[in-house]
Amino acid sequence: MTRLTFIAFALFIGCKDGGNSKAAQAKSLASTVQIKLPNTPEKVVRTWEEHVNKSNFDAAKQLCTDTALELVCSLSKSNDIEKIDPTPFTFEKVTCREKGNTATCDCIIKYEDSGRSFFQYLLINSSGQWLVSRVLPIEAVSMNMMHDDYKQ
Repeated sequence: MTRLTFIAFALFIGCKDGGNSKAAQAKSLASTVQIKLPNTPEKVVRTWEEHVNKSNFDAAKQLCTDTALELVCSLSKSNDIEKIDPTPFTFEKVTCREKGNTATCDCIIKYEDSGRSFFQYLLINSSGQWLVSRVLPIEAVSMNMMHDDYKQ
């Protein structure tokens, strides 16, 4: 089995197999293809979002838990059907708070063609690797912390 075939097979199984640790799968896959994973909550969020936006779902899968993996697989399937083009964006603000093996990152993302979106990313540190666990869209009104230094 070629390395590329093995990687494709491993990623396919990643969407189907909820029994194995996603952190272990990500580390195994990263070591197989010599990818260095980002490992701070902010870098993981930025990298994950960039991969998802560019429809690079295989790379995004390496940076998420089972819960977020379902989201990535769903986005991948909808992209295959609708042929979604990436939307240029920038992170206007990313604020992360760590507490033990969990982190919360509040983000303001500015899309070139559709304005700003506010998201909260929940991360888990599993075996030393930060992984996106959930992505929640949040209302601007509940973003008190981010309004302090954000001017429209």
